[in-house]
Amino acid sequence: MNANMSSAQAQKKNAQEFRRQLTVLHQAAIGVIQVRTKEPYRAVEAMRDFAFAENLDFKLWTVLQGWQSFDKTKPTDEPTIDSTVEPLQALKKITAMDMPPAQRANNAFPERGVYVMMHPHKMLTQHLGMVQIIKEYSKTFCTHYRRLVIVTPFSYQLPEELQDDVIILDFDPPSFAELKESLQRFLSDIKEDKRPRYSDAELDKIVANGTGMTRTEFENAVSRATVAKRAQLPNVPVDELSKMIGDVKTEVVKRSEVLELMEPEPIENIGGLDNLKEWIGKRRTVFSQAARDFGIEPPKGIALIGPPGTGKSASAKAIASVLGLSMLKFDVGRVFQSLVGQSEARVREALKMVDAQSPCVLLIDEADKAFQVGSGGDSGVGQRVLGAILTWMQETKSPVFTVVTANRVENLPSEFLRRGRLDEVFSVTTPNETERLEIIKIHLRKRKQDFNRVSGLEEAVASSAGYVSAELEAAVKDGLIEAFTGGIPITGALIAQQLQYMVPLSEAFKAQFDAMATWAENNARPASRAEGETSQPKLRRRTPVVASAPVQTTGGRAMALDAPKSALDS
Repeated sequence: MNANMSSAQAQKKNAQEFRRQLTVLHQAAIGVIQVRTKEPYRAVEAMRDFAFAENLDFKLWTVLQGWQSFDKTKPTDEPTIDSTVEPLQALKKITAMDMPPAQRANNAFPERGVYVMMHPHKMLTQHLGMVQIIKEYSKTFCTHYRRLVIVTPFSYQLPEELQDDVIILDFDPPSFAELKESLQRFLSDIKEDKRPRYSDAELDKIVANGTGMTRTEFENAVSRATVAKRAQLPNVPVDELSKMIGDVKTEVVKRSEVLELMEPEPIENIGGLDNLKEWIGKRRTVFSQAARDFGIEPPKGIALIGPPGTGKSASAKAIASVLGLSMLKFDVGRVFQSLVGQSEARVREALKMVDAQSPCVLLIDEADKAFQVGSGGDSGVGQRVLGAILTWMQETKSPVFTVVTANRVENLPSEFLRRGRLDEVFSVTTPNETERLEIIKIHLRKRKQDFNRVSGLEEAVASSAGYVSAELEAAVKDGLIEAFTGGIPITGALIAQQLQYMVPLSEAFKAQFDAMATWAENNARPASRAEGETSQPKLRRRTPVVASAPVQTTGGRAMALDAPKSALDS
């Protein structure tokens, strides 16, 4: 088990949780349910198990075969098929709607049954008759035990006419425990003399690199890795197998188009920011089971506010390294490139993937650009996307450490900074003298230079007041080019010379820098220590950030008046 994963998280099985929620909806007499998933066949398998456990009939409709009827007394037998492939007729057949009233009772599907339609959504969107029938079923099925389930992708949104009638239930990607079971089954199918012998800890390492994948994606990744290493079987190093699975997961994450796996950055590559480093260092082990046993809740995350080039994104990578977690970047800007009506769905699907990969660090970079206060012209899409993200930040139970960065606080919705969504707000600005020396040394070291042998670094430090970290890095890179092409050693004077060719952002945008400094003085904790400080600065009075009114969600349902009494017990 990952050291940062709780024992409950390691043992959780999402299919079992789905069945539990399905049981609650069934007992509450919910007639029509939309199940959103990336794994329709796994979802159908879970629903069939539920139906048989509840002694209910089970039928599955697909556009290829029509209704397939499964025998609950012989669950392993092949189903019978009726070939009603036209979706409107398939819907009507549930209650024998096309027949005279006297014949309906004998020809309708049993009143105690779960009837699943896989992917009827494309036809549903274009067919008013189907919409009307589903609306009718949502009203009548709550009086008995028929349950209609519509299986759709996460991206599908029900027609407006049905949004108040149909309950949505998500079938999440497999959990850590479920992927581990899949891995063990896969390995057990390999011939005895070729089967790798991994310890339980090594199996956990392989599974950790596959979290967030569907079962099919994970099993395909393991199969690809095993075939690629066939010549080494059974002695395939676990690190090699894990890396190959991680590479496949990178491809899977990229397909989301809004998430990106990022490589953590060693904290040693971040100059200064001692207050931030100390704060995050104290939380190095808070995702562990020992911390949970002590009563500690995993931290929600932080905001890093400051001008461009001050190292906010690099700091987020370093945070992932310190916490020992994988890191995802959420590119909110790409969400808005979707077709009309798809933006919110892409956000939901992306956040599901983040939950599935937890514990992890999630970077929402340059949030002020993605959610500019006062921006309009998107028919409210921006506000709905913002609302979905804020609700997730507030309510998710997954151990995700969110890092929100912003260049200009006046463009950042204040809701992002509220306690409960984030734990702290840090201001990141131009480095002080000590930090500038540290940053220059880091960039020399990263470029194979022994900074102890570089003369005159004090001159570079003295000349760099007011420059941000990115500008110091650029000066070091340009100085190295001058040294190499001129056949001369790199020196502090040469670095200082490159700085003279730049106008620092703090001068070019002085008004913005001054406004940011004023805001940070009253509302944020400085990420850096003042020159000469050896510990956290003294507490100061801080102007509270006022959050806007919470975003309201749409849709709803009414509890069936004649729901079974067990609904109240649940």
